[in-house]
Amino acid sequence: MEKKFKWKKLFGTIHPDEYLVVEHNTMYDFKNTLLYTTNLEDVIEFLEQKKWD
Repeated sequence: MEKKFKWKKLFGTIHPDEYLVVEHNTMYDFKNTLLYTTNLEDVIEFLEQKKWD
């Protein structure tokens, strides 16, 4: 988003709500997001599973 709106970033006019929209879209875009977690054990399990794929 910051690359797309370079001038807005330069002048500090990107509203925090715009960041929330981008974060929401990224979290629920299952084509690009494989894992979203704050639990370290889940990350380790995911990476071990991907190692064998």
